[in-house]
Amino acid sequence: MKLSVTPYTFHQEFYRGEMDVFHLIETIKCRYHLNAVDMWNPQLESITDEAYLKRVKAALDANDLIVNNYAMDGANLWDPDPEIRKRNVEFYRQNAKAAEILGAKSVKVDTGSHYLRHFRFAWDKDPKIKERNYGTFAANPVEDDEYWDQMIYTDEMIEYFQKVLKEYCDRAANMGYDVYIENHWATMCVASELKKVMDACAHPNLGVLAHLGRWFKGDTLEAEKLIAPYTRYVHVDLGMAEGGIFEHGKPYLDAGFDGYWGVSTLAREKTPTPALSISWRRLSVLLSLKSKRLQCLIGLVTLW
Repeated sequence: MKLSVTPYTFHQEFYRGEMDVFHLIETIKCRYHLNAVDMWNPQLESITDEAYLKRVKAALDANDLIVNNYAMDGANLWDPDPEIRKRNVEFYRQNAKAAEILGAKSVKVDTGSHYLRHFRFAWDKDPKIKERNYGTFAANPVEDDEYWDQMIYTDEMIEYFQKVLKEYCDRAANMGYDVYIENHWATMCVASELKKVMDACAHPNLGVLAHLGRWFKGDTLEAEKLIAPYTRYVHVDLGMAEGGIFEHGKPYLDAGFDGYWGVSTLAREKTPTPALSISWRRLSVLLSLKSKRLQCLIGLVTLW
């Protein structure tokens, strides 16, 4: 069973100063006995200090861990402002170099949105954020229907994606890793729009990081089926592990998915261990069954 844990699971420990990336590595190996870990750029002390990154890589090697995915926030492909797009390309390149030093098998980047009332990364307001080289979400609440109508990728955006993703994926191919787009927020969570990007920007090193159940507009199970053929990594949060994992996981197994399953959970308790245990138990059941047998379980049993 190919399992990983997303660093977001421990983000409260990071923000309270109770954990750093070296402690994360030790925890993943010694407490959870896994062979893979994800990295998230906000949790790295620097993405440009090569000496620091090499120390992190040495800790990974000492614990026999691979970096399954390097999640980069703040490097969105698109922003309505051309200057921000240009800055994001440079930030992507910095993160890509960091991921390469760490030996990451994949990187995650967001497409961004053309609708400015949704998420845009605020780079310079918080000195700590500026110092740590990452963004934070600055969003206004959206309550009107206009927001939903704006969840599309325009022709201009698709044309731009083709340009930048070719650069990013060609670089990844040369260095031996993949580039993933996650159904993370905004238009990325509309399966038909995400499929449009994948088809227009088709590249052997481009894939989807699918977060189970995180789909807007339409039936979520149909969304899983639509995206499953493009998927190379799957995230499972606690809510999905507690209910729905069999239905939502089945389309990926049907499509032949054999990659990593990453547990991404915000623990209700002070420690994420109980939440991780629930997720792993249910994942183990899901992955131990043949895809054709899953339909027999769906709706018939409730485990744990």
